[in-house]
Amino acid sequence: MATSIVAQTDQFPKEIVYYPEQKSMEEMTEDEYMEIAHNTTQSFHPIGWSADGKFAYASFHISYHGDLIMILNVQDMISDASLFTEEFSLTDFVNEGDPTKDNVTAEQLWSAMKDKINKALARYKIRQEKKIDYRKETWHRINGQPYKFALTMPADEDGIVQINCRAKGLGEKTIFKGEVDYDSGDYYVAGIIKSPYQDRVAVVCHFIEGGFEGSVVTFPVLVGCNLKNGFK
Repeated sequence: MATSIVAQTDQFPKEIVYYPEQKSMEEMTEDEYMEIAHNTTQSFHPIGWSADGKFAYASFHISYHGDLIMILNVQDMISDASLFTEEFSLTDFVNEGDPTKDNVTAEQLWSAMKDKINKALARYKIRQEKKIDYRKETWHRINGQPYKFALTMPADEDGIVQINCRAKGLGEKTIFKGEVDYDSGDYYVAGIIKSPYQDRVAVVCHFIEGGFEGSVVTFPVLVGCNLKNGFK
C-alpha cells in the first residue's frame, strides 16, 4: 500500500540562529577575516514533529568546493538516534558550468528537492509546523514547571560534554554525555523546541569540531528530553 503524504513543504522553514552572530566582512579586520575564512557554519531550520516523538530539520552550508549543500535530518527525540540523513547539493539540479550555479539560494534548493523531502517526512509521519515553539536560553517554565538545562565539560573527563536537566520538585537527570573531538570549550545550550504532541523538548546545542586543514565546523546538535520522567 502506498504511503500517504502527511506533510507538504508549502513553506521554506525559518532559520533559528543557534550560534553567535559574526561581524560583516566590512566590519572585520584582515586578521579576523583570515581566521574564519575557511570555517563552516551549518544553519538550522526546524521543520516539525511527529506524534510519536520524531523531529525533522534542515541544515545549509557552503562546501569547500563552493557548492550550496542542504542536509535533511530526522531524529528520534526519545532515543536521540538519527533515523534519516540525506545530503542535497545544488549540483543535483544545476549543471556544472551553468552561470546560475553561484546564485542558487537555500529556498531554491529546498523547492527543487520538495518531492524527496515530502517522501521522507511522510515516511516518519512528520508534519511541517507553521510555527515552531522555540525558546532561547537555558531556563524555561513549561506548563508552570521550571526547567534548567546545563551543559558542562567535567574537569576530570577530558573531551567529554554532559548535559543535565533540573526541574524543581522533580529532581535532575543527565540527558546527554559524550565525547567531542575539538576540545575548545565552545559548547553550549542555545535553547529548546517544544513538541506540540508530547511533554518532550528537543534541546538545541551549539557544537564545533575540527574541519579541513585546521578549519572549524559549527553545527547544531539536538538532544531529546522527557519533561516528566527519568528525574531523580
